[in-house]
Amino acid sequence: MNLLDFSHISASLFTTAGPNDFSYFGATSLVLSIIASVLVLMRRDSPWWLVTFLLISPLGPLVYFVSLIVKKIRRDEHRHFHHAAKRFLEGRLRELQAALEQSDTIARRSELGECYLALGRFQEAKECFAHCLRGNFKEDPLLLFRYAIACYELKEFETAKQALKTTFENNYSDHLRERRYLKALLHAELGEDEEALAGFRELNSAADSPELFCRQAIIYQNRQEFEKADAFFLKTMQLATRRPMHPENMRWMRLAQANLGKRKQGSNSA
Repeated sequence: MNLLDFSHISASLFTTAGPNDFSYFGATSLVLSIIASVLVLMRRDSPWWLVTFLLISPLGPLVYFVSLIVKKIRRDEHRHFHHAAKRFLEGRLRELQAALEQSDTIARRSELGECYLALGRFQEAKECFAHCLRGNFKEDPLLLFRYAIACYELKEFETAKQALKTTFENNYSDHLRERRYLKALLHAELGEDEEALAGFRELNSAADSPELFCRQAIIYQNRQEFEKADAFFLKTMQLATRRPMHPENMRWMRLAQANLGKRKQGSNSA
């Protein structure tokens, strides 16, 4: 037999996969694409996924399902880290409270305020920093900055604005970007749009925060400057997709997706 003569197997090559096999493969591919497309629309994921499903089905849907599994695993890891950090802060909180009963110092009370701030207990944080702002520490810029953050979270915007203003009057350069951002946020909350936008613009060139651009988009939308608003919403979505595992990024991305293209009057709260 001639080893190079393939005539005896040519028929088998064309009969290994019959019409039923191909129809089954096509049906499976179609079902996977439909399920994946529904999930993309429900989750408001990137529309490029839909293009991928059309071009490389069923591989596209399978890649999408794998990406969802990876996101779930990373979210669980982030949640575990968050719980561990919370337990550490709560333990440190108890240690500081016990230490303050022995000796009430500015250092201990300010650290206690930091713990309260990190745990989202803003009223207690405000009280701690207010207690520290006296005597030689009355105009301490770091304490004033932390106090302003607590007041902002409590929606005491005027109080926060006045405290933050003092930090810029002193020759204090630490936390400059954070203080500028908080200043812009306070202008936005107080309805001072021009000052808020000017403050945000100072940070745009060196920032990759979806929140920064989404907040500007909302201001432009409320001013009915819709083209600018959409540009900033798109920028928000672009930045959020770079770190999709971060829950806060996803929050701003969903807000941008919900507001993109809207042309109606009325404010959209962040």
